Amino acid sequence: MARRKLLKIGLRTVAYTNHTVLPEALEKWSFALLGELLPRHVEIIKMIDEERFFFDLLISKLNRRRCFLQLLDTIVAEYVAYKIRARQRTSSRTKRRKTTSRTRRGKDDSKDEETEAVKAETTEEEEKTKVEKVEVEDAQEKIKRIFGSAPNGPQMVRMANLCVVSGHAVNGVAEIHSEIVKKEVFNEFYELWPEKFQNKTNGVTPRRWLSFCNPELSEIITKWTGSDDWIVNTEKLAELRKFADNEELQSEWRTAKRSNKMKTVSLIKEKTGYVVSPDAMFDVQAKRIVKFITDVGATVNHDPEIGDLLKVVFVPDYNVSVAEVLIPGSELSQHISTAGMEASGTSKMKFAMNGCLIGTLDGANVEIREEVGEGNFFLFGAQAHEISGLRKERAEGKFVPDPRFEEVKAYVRTGVFGPYNYEELVGSLERNEGYGRADYFLVGKDFPDYIECQDKVDEAYLDQKKWTKMSILNTAGSSKFSSDRTIHQYARDIWRIEPVELP
Repeated sequence: MARRKLLKIGLRTVAYTNHTVLPEALEKWSFALLGELLPRHVEIIKMIDEERFFFDLLISKLNRRRCFLQLLDTIVAEYVAYKIRARQRTSSRTKRRKTTSRTRRGKDDSKDEETEAVKAETTEEEEKTKVEKVEVEDAQEKIKRIFGSAPNGPQMVRMANLCVVSGHAVNGVAEIHSEIVKKEVFNEFYELWPEKFQNKTNGVTPRRWLSFCNPELSEIITKWTGSDDWIVNTEKLAELRKFADNEELQSEWRTAKRSNKMKTVSLIKEKTGYVVSPDAMFDVQAKRIVKFITDVGATVNHDPEIGDLLKVVFVPDYNVSVAEVLIPGSELSQHISTAGMEASGTSKMKFAMNGCLIGTLDGANVEIREEVGEGNFFLFGAQAHEISGLRKERAEGKFVPDPRFEEVKAYVRTGVFGPYNYEELVGSLERNEGYGRADYFLVGKDFPDYIECQDKVDEAYLDQKKWTKMSILNTAGSSKFSSDRTIHQYARDIWRIEPVELP
């Protein structure tokens, strides 16, 4: 009883926020190694394994099984079978009542009718048993696919499972991410404890990412909304919508953007030595393919035919201080992860507060697009519900790549970007299966849509009045993505604490 009391205290204290759906980031630790280095921790894990999981289930057939150290197949399969049998028993009782009612219609009912009714019921039960067996086997295969270790592999402690079982709440950090957590990553746990699972979309602080790092724009927002209350009550940013077509506001907005672009020009020259034109569109992506970007930049930036029409610049040592300059100066920011693969992405919220976006329906992009308006978000790419089918299509050899995509790969292979061999990178986008291959992130699938979307970007940018209006509406629609809202929801729904009124 003392152990259960301690586990209850732990359960009330701990909550789990999941920040990724990538399998490699859901850590699995060697049980043997943990036993050597952290023996007391292993004792606690075993205690949770034996007590906590099954105390909640209250199903005698599941007692004293293991949930962390093995495959989970027997546990969940038996639980599924238990639920199936419970439904079947209810259905059988209903059918028996109907059969009894029919056989009591009068004294003239014959024994043959009763015999046929019993036979029919027996046949139905046999069919149900077959269905039950198939459904249980399907559940076992699903669990092995999701949680299974390699055959005869070492025992592993699945840290994410431990978090789900040990906490009173489990949440994702964007609406689409939380749905994936429930339906795919932890579906078996969600079916056991649906009340645990919820969503808490991430947020960023407008004090830093708008008021502090973009003072020129902040002054404009304060002027047009009537006060600086928006800094703590970001819902007031929405008041900018009614002025989005105002020529005076648009002129001031462009002036502030120009000032921020000049600061970015200075930063780029200081960090890289490159001189970029403030008249160009500043198209920013915060990613880490460092070697390839620098090689592309070295080639493009020294091409006399291109000149100042295009510059590709990698800004090194990206950190908060650099972001405080780059983000206000950006006009287009690219957040292009494969749909369903990124949990949230707080950087896209910072960019949305300061400009426009192009992206896939992944992470917080889904909600940003809803808030700023579909017409103010450059969308491309497959959607999350299509991804598994597209990967299957690829594995079956049915995918036909766009000729432009093939041309890009061939061009990279010519060595035009320097002596470095990018075969491994390009090869990861080819073939139909295999680890590190088969274009797992569906770059080839999204590529033609991306190119066409960029054409729309170019068209919109030529109309500066339209572009400025889109930028204003992005800022006006960014109030939801304040960390104030996020923290309030955590406090109310997970931590269950009340705000303190200051005197």
